[in-house]
Amino acid sequence: MQNLITYFTEELSPLRNIGIKDKKIDKEVESQLSLAFVDAMLKKNFKIREGGVIMAYNGRCYEMLKDKIFQNIIFQTLRKLEVGIVYITNSIKVIANNCLIGNVCNKFSLDKTYICFENVVLNIKTLEVLDHSPDILTDFIMPYDYDPKAKCEKFLDFLSFVLPNLKMQRVLQEFTGAFLVDRQALTIQIMCYLIGSGLNGKGVFMETIFHTLGGERNCGNFSMSSLTTELHSEYYVAKIDGKIANFDMDASKSDTSGGTYKKLVAGEPVDARFIRDEPFQAKHIPLFMAGVNEPPVTTDHTEGHSRRNLWIPFNVTIPAKDIDRRLGQKLLEEKSGIFNWIIQGKRFIEEQNGKFTEEEEITELARRIKIESNGILMFLDERKYVPESDLIGSWILLSDIYLDYVSYCDENRNKNIFTKQKFGKFLTLQGYKKKNMTRGIAYCVYKALEQMGDCIPMTDEDDNVPF
Repeated sequence: MQNLITYFTEELSPLRNIGIKDKKIDKEVESQLSLAFVDAMLKKNFKIREGGVIMAYNGRCYEMLKDKIFQNIIFQTLRKLEVGIVYITNSIKVIANNCLIGNVCNKFSLDKTYICFENVVLNIKTLEVLDHSPDILTDFIMPYDYDPKAKCEKFLDFLSFVLPNLKMQRVLQEFTGAFLVDRQALTIQIMCYLIGSGLNGKGVFMETIFHTLGGERNCGNFSMSSLTTELHSEYYVAKIDGKIANFDMDASKSDTSGGTYKKLVAGEPVDARFIRDEPFQAKHIPLFMAGVNEPPVTTDHTEGHSRRNLWIPFNVTIPAKDIDRRLGQKLLEEKSGIFNWIIQGKRFIEEQNGKFTEEEEITELARRIKIESNGILMFLDERKYVPESDLIGSWILLSDIYLDYVSYCDENRNKNIFTKQKFGKFLTLQGYKKKNMTRGIAYCVYKALEQMGDCIPMTDEDDNVPF
């Protein structure tokens, strides 16, 4: 910031002491100051990003100048120029606003192809290294050197201990690599949950990746509830727009499912706004990773919602006597090597066209979580009703299946019982074939006859209704 104050002070030096005797605002003087700032910005590498935020080149990459920071730069510059006190105390916001208007055509269009390091700029598509340049429109910078030969042996040993399943390690590496994928070029509509009770290493893993990717400078760390359901969620969406990733280290169980959740996870444009600025559409939504002890509550039981969740179980509990309180710090000594591990994951997921490696335990966990999130699904699973099978199905009245469902809820002391109408709609959504029959609505169910209890299968002879 000090460099910018020095730059503006030098550029505006012809206006030193302007308006020093003025007792009230002279609009012509105020306009001169505004125009001088605008001209100085046009000479230098200043850009305006969506949402009306000023981006300044710092010698390595661009960085955001938030309202208060930019206004402070104007304030310090005017004081150094010793202009009239009336302008220092009353004209700062006017000048700042004029600077935005004057530079509005100088747009900052984020190019996620490039990431800056302390020593070079890396093209993450070709792995070509370049010199730092204001022509490279990125605000990503890693606080360490890029070293393509760097290793991360401690990190890999840690990962093998907390996640011994090699296929799961591969899936986790693919998702971590996907943080660096251009979502507009490759569709990835998944949120990753690291799930397991405490003392299992998932928090250390997430903190390590968070800091390897540049920490708060390059990543968001907001909860999904703050981005979807909380008051002024559009402010938080604006803050993650254009970030590499968003991490929720200890996600709550609150229900965030619904339209905004789906849009964010799918990477679709979402309404956003910086405080005191105009609304805009956030179009550079990052991928999300969250740590949970148990699955969040959801009221969205559609296949689309389930398909957007990738669950990776951390089941190894680290004994208290073996906990290394400095482990995170030790792992971060290998940031350059861990970044190379992430780049390898990016290559994996791109080679697989955005599809994650299939792993049986992950697939089964996703199935169980989907079922346990919904009382009807638990009923269907435990009573072994299925919508399709190689066996011959039986048409069973909705009223009979519903009575079985109510009985199941009573047995399990589940007071959250769906109405018969909602129950029927849910069966249809789950793929059960529906038919209007003489005695009422029936569904085709594949289930062993001896397991049907009081449910009476219906034959075609019962169907006298011509539709």
